Amino acid sequence: MSPDLPLLARLQAQLRRALASRSEVIELSAFRLHVWPHGNLFYRNIAVPMRRPAAWDPALSELLARFDALGRSPRLEFVEELWPDLPAALEVRGLRCEMRAMAMALDATRAPSGSAEPAVRLGPEQSDERLARFIARAEAVFAMPPRAIPTAELDELRGELATGRTITTAVLAGEQPVAAASLAGCDGTAELVGVWALPGQRRQGLAAACCRLAIQEFVRAGGELVWLSAPGTDGERLYRRLGFVAVGTQLNYAW
Repeated sequence: MSPDLPLLARLQAQLRRALASRSEVIELSAFRLHVWPHGNLFYRNIAVPMRRPAAWDPALSELLARFDALGRSPRLEFVEELWPDLPAALEVRGLRCEMRAMAMALDATRAPSGSAEPAVRLGPEQSDERLARFIARAEAVFAMPPRAIPTAELDELRGELATGRTITTAVLAGEQPVAAASLAGCDGTAELVGVWALPGQRRQGLAAACCRLAIQEFVRAGGELVWLSAPGTDGERLYRRLGFVAVGTQLNYAW
């Protein structure tokens, strides 16, 4: 079956809008670069293709030079079906495919129903300490090095939780999160990100409950489409049970 290119373009447009939130946006000849003000977080300092140049090599030289000048590690994310000639150009320049994942989508008409217990939605009333603990726990699960969470970053996240631009759900054991999921860049379309459970809490349906509640809250607020990148078979099985279907291929490239 031929890929649904308009749908994939919609997903990529949502990714660009989500990355632009709380970031400096730099327009280059073929790419848009998003620069995170709070450090070199790999999932926030990202370039995405915007226009197909006459030749990729000069455009990539411009992009890599800008990453270097900013002290950021080069990283790109894009839908392969929309930019089929870009991977070869990146590999010629020495970048490697860091992740090849199934892009999956779920429209509101297929949103999962039923109870999402024991998941709860995190609101903007969370203290700095609790938000910082949540971020630190999530980053540790994804094997990121520990860091001090700037107060400005916590304030920005609290603002997104208040407006519904970000929907975050968690299963808590006392004050400690043991599983979580988030919808980022909610504006009719949203990306499901940061789905995790602690190693001792996996295969108990906790991450699925967090995803279910986040999607239900998004749809109740008028959301139309959720998408995600599923890099492994375990995640793919979880998301298919929630109603997601494969629509394309998401690629991440880095040094």
